[in-house]
Amino acid sequence: MNKYFNSVLNFIKDQLGISDKLRFIPAYKPTWSDKYELRITSIELVKKLINVGCPPAKSNIITFPKFIDDKYMSHFIRGYFDGDGSLWSQKDGKSWHLAFTCGSKVFIEDLKKYIEDKTQSIGSIYSYSAYSLVYSRKKEIAALLNYIYKDSEFSMLRKRTKFKEFINNL
Repeated sequence: MNKYFNSVLNFIKDQLGISDKLRFIPAYKPTWSDKYELRITSIELVKKLINVGCPPAKSNIITFPKFIDDKYMSHFIRGYFDGDGSLWSQKDGKSWHLAFTCGSKVFIEDLKKYIEDKTQSIGSIYSYSAYSLVYSRKKEIAALLNYIYKDSEFSMLRKRTKFKEFINNL
């Protein structure tokens, strides 16, 4: 597991004042990666999260946050991308795709509208076991990535590296 990923979890752990150590979870299959888990068991924190719109078992019922100030929304979307987004290319390196995934159709639809308003990037929503908002045009992917990484200092290294790879291939 890369050190940067652990530093993100440790940063969160420190900010929340959690004394528990990160739990190492080895890969169970050859195609999986080792990972670390940060458990948050504070009832007080759970209540605060519920009050700001993050209910228990939120995956299928979460809605797009209307309370986040517009100047911070690119950071929120980048954080969401770090957790539930992906950027990949086909083997030829010419065809790229960017996707956000969520169990909530309402969240994905509102995310799509917000991104369209801010970047003029038009994505498509697909439904499998969850909902995916997918972008496949390079110009639109570039606009979206430039929006979420502009003025950013904090992100997953693996995703930022993919972003740089994508920009270098334009």
